[in-house]
Amino acid sequence: MDIRGEPRVPYVESREELPESQRDVYDRVTAGRGKVIGPFGVLLHSPVLAGRVADLGSYLRFESALPEGLRELAIVVSGREFDAAFEWAVHAPLAREAGVSEAALDAVLDDAPVDDLPATEGLVIRYGRELWRDHEVADETYRAAEDAFGVQGVVDLTALLGYYGLVACVLNAFEVLPAAETPL
Repeated sequence: MDIRGEPRVPYVESREELPESQRDVYDRVTAGRGKVIGPFGVLLHSPVLAGRVADLGSYLRFESALPEGLRELAIVVSGREFDAAFEWAVHAPLAREAGVSEAALDAVLDDAPVDDLPATEGLVIRYGRELWRDHEVADETYRAAEDAFGVQGVVDLTALLGYYGLVACVLNAFEVLPAAETPL
């Protein structure tokens, strides 16, 4: 198990824990991830939901119109806005590996201004913060995002933020925590 402590419900870790008729969902969940990780050990208690969440997540995380670094940055923005330590622990290192600046990660973690960051990094953080905090995105921020990423990129960015909000809700509600302490 890749968590500290125990979540509020038993963590589904093996294919055999599911009814025979729903083991294909386990296979879909683990196909791109290699194992059951994070929210999926909880979501597998509702196999149809777990499968649909996994399918959407696979597109958003691995195939969307945004570059990998900006996808990972958007994920940590959502994780930070929800104080989801698991998301931070998993995705901050992935963001670094994908070339996200340490300054951008520090700005997310510390809720610091983004004006001095590389333009697209600051834009992703600002867009995510506005969406989560104000429940809308200012016209100026939206136009900048559309200019930078195109319409499909903005749609993918918005859905990515929302998807990882859903993931954060599952992680937080069921107390799925990272294996090690994180700064959140």
